[in-house]
This record gives sequence, structure tokens and C-alpha cells, in this order.
Amino acid sequence: MVDLNKGSLYRVDLCHNFQVGENVPEWIQQLKILEYPRRKTKPYYPSEGVQYYSKKASLSFYDKEAETRDPNAHGILRMEASWRDKKMIGKLVGKPLATIGDFTSEVVFSLLNVHLEKLGIKDRAPIDSLATLRILMEKFGSEQGVRLYGYLNARQNASSKEMKVMGMSKQTISRSQKLIKAAGLCMSIAESVFTLPTLVITPRGIVE
Repeated sequence: MVDLNKGSLYRVDLCHNFQVGENVPEWIQQLKILEYPRRKTKPYYPSEGVQYYSKKASLSFYDKEAETRDPNAHGILRMEASWRDKKMIGKLVGKPLATIGDFTSEVVFSLLNVHLEKLGIKDRAPIDSLATLRILMEKFGSEQGVRLYGYLNARQNASSKEMKVMGMSKQTISRSQKLIKAAGLCMSIAESVFTLPTLVITPRGIVE
């Protein structure tokens, strides 16, 4: 008998379903604005979605109902994290090569939460424009708060890379983003005044 728990892994896909109700489209639009370090942001098909891609790994978010055409999936924002390199997969669990048995519930929770952290949305969600400005001014004062608000608004239309091309220094971009995140904000501004639900990893949402 073959023990699959001892087989080396050359690809891993970890998934989570977030139930966000009618907010799936806006969450996807917000995710398109966010950036994942050292990955390219691009559309994700076959449904309207977004993917943060590199040659060895990717992270995708999409509308599960649109993908399956199953009304039972209404309101589900699907998150899929994939790794396609055996050495990288081993590093995820601190081993030269990983096995299925290495990916316990605790490990899966940790890895998926790292993705949310890198996107700047762990324990936080985008808020509307006026609330964003108010928080920045309360945190940093009127002058710096307005400056950071201006930067954040610019980021809604241009990526960090595009802003560098237009003349903004790497140091200014990095400093602005650190301050905005320190204020408890995401790097995107919600279009709706209604608070978006936070994306929280729960055991019930993990897909085996």
C-alpha cells in the first residue's frame, strides 16, 4: 500500500472560501488595486478575478458563483494559493522536501494569513474616501495626512511601478505606504460608504 502522506510534493494548492455576500464584486475591484511583493498583478479567468503571479507561485481571488454558475456559491470570494516548485514548497514547512502530512490545519492557516498580511488586508478592509482622510489627518496631522491621502488616491489609478516611471522616488513610495499601513489602512479606498467585511481565515472556510 502506498502512503501518500510520505510522498514529496511538487505542487501545492491551498484554498479558502470567504462569505462576503453582495460584496464580492467590490472586494475583487479593491484587490486589483493592491500589490503583492515581487509578483505581477493580472486578471484571473474564467471568472472576473485577480491573480498575483510569479513563475513559481501565484495567489488568486475570484467570484466562486460566477466560476461554477452554482447559486449555492453566491457571496463566496474564493482564495487560491499555489506553489509550483518542490524546493519552495519544502521551505514553506522548513524541510528540503515537503509531504502532504506536513500541511496540517495550523500550517495552512499560517500560510494563507501570510498572503493576507503581504496584501495589507489581514484584520482590515478598505474603507471609504472620507473615513480614510479622517483617519490619516487624526493620525499624522492635517498637512501630512492630506499628503498621504493624495498619495493613496494616486495609487488607485497607478501602480507603484508606474508612479516610479512618472518620477516618484522609491523612498517616497516606501515611506508613504509604511505610514498608511501604520494608520491601520489598506492601500485601496472603498467605493461604498458601507464597510466591507474583513477577510478572516476560519476552519470552516478551508477547502480540503
